[in-house]
Amino acid sequence: MQNSNSSSTGSKKSWILVCGAGFVLIVAVLSICLGAVSISLPQLWKSLLSGPDNTAAARILWYSRLPRTAAQLLAGAGLSGAGGG
Repeated sequence: MQNSNSSSTGSKKSWILVCGAGFVLIVAVLSICLGAVSISLPQLWKSLLSGPDNTAAARILWYSRLPRTAAQLLAGAGLSGAGGG
């Protein structure tokens, strides 16, 4: 027999996990788009799909902002997995 509190607790944990993942995604996109040179969302998608071409926005995205954001996400995941976060 399952307690009604345990099912609501599982649902609450799932909801928190989904909200947290959404927040991380939004912050990662903001990290990529904002900086000394702003990159709009259409420019971001165009640069992601076309690869590192000759435009300044694509070079900034591929050689600076994507590696920085990936490193930040990996560091956060590592700290979380180690119990430091």
